[in-house]
Amino acid sequence: MTDTPPPADAPAALPATDGAAAGKPAAPVTPVGGVGVTIAKNSIWLLLDTFAGMGASFYCSILVARQLGPDFMGHYNFVLVFASVLRMLTEVAIPVTVRKFAAELMGRGDYVMLKTLVRSALRLQGKLAVVGVSAGLIFVFPHSRRCEGTSPPRTRGVPGWESATCRRRSPPR
Repeated sequence: MTDTPPPADAPAALPATDGAAAGKPAAPVTPVGGVGVTIAKNSIWLLLDTFAGMGASFYCSILVARQLGPDFMGHYNFVLVFASVLRMLTEVAIPVTVRKFAAELMGRGDYVMLKTLVRSALRLQGKLAVVGVSAGLIFVFPHSRRCEGTSPPRTRGVPGWESATCRRRSPPR
């Protein structure tokens, strides 16, 4: 057999080192130890993160309860519950959807579309957050003005606290 040069219009042949160069799709890269080990490690980190958040929330609620007292802790809990419900309404599963499609786009290597997706999602989340905060302020402030003329224990004697947080009620006749 003689070595003849390829025609000028023929594409140059690359040496086939893996399946992708030979026209076959490349095999996905599997982590050391397998996918199950990766899932287990990530699940443990997620569990630790969840418990750390719960512990910090519990500790902070104790500190806040000691500072506010039982009367104002009810107002505080009302605002927290209202904010969490409002967050659920304004998120509308956007973070989960963005994570799913971002992972797919990263897997494909389409970083231009990924940037567009993240930018659009952040813009939408920002608009929904403004609507949620506005609705919260409109709903919570009129209801928070109904206090009994008392103030939290740590704020007694602080000038302006009572007038800033409660409407003064006229004494009964």
